Amino acid sequence: MKNTKDEMLRDIITGEASLASFEEKGSVTFEGLLEKLDAIVSSSESEDRVRAAGMAITRLKSDMAARCASGGNDDEHSVYSSRDPDETPRS
Repeated sequence: MKNTKDEMLRDIITGEASLASFEEKGSVTFEGLLEKLDAIVSSSESEDRVRAAGMAITRLKSDMAARCASGGNDDEHSVYSSRDPDETPRS
C-alpha cells in the first residue's frame, strides 16, 4: 500500500500525539489523542502539520464512531495503563 505524503505525516503526527499522551498519562486514549492533536492544530506554524493533524482528527473520530456503532469499547488499552505481559504496571 502506497501512502501519500499527507498520509505519512498524519501517521507520524498520530504517533507523536500517542507518545506524548502515554508519557504524560501512562496510557493512550481516544480523548487524550484528540487533546494532543487539537493542540497541534492550535499551535503549529506549519500548514502541513496543521493539515495532517486535521486529517488525524478526522480519522480518529471516524474510528471512534465505528467503535461505538459496533457495540462499545472492547479495547482494554484505551481504558487501562499499559502493562507488561506479567501484569506489572509500568511507571
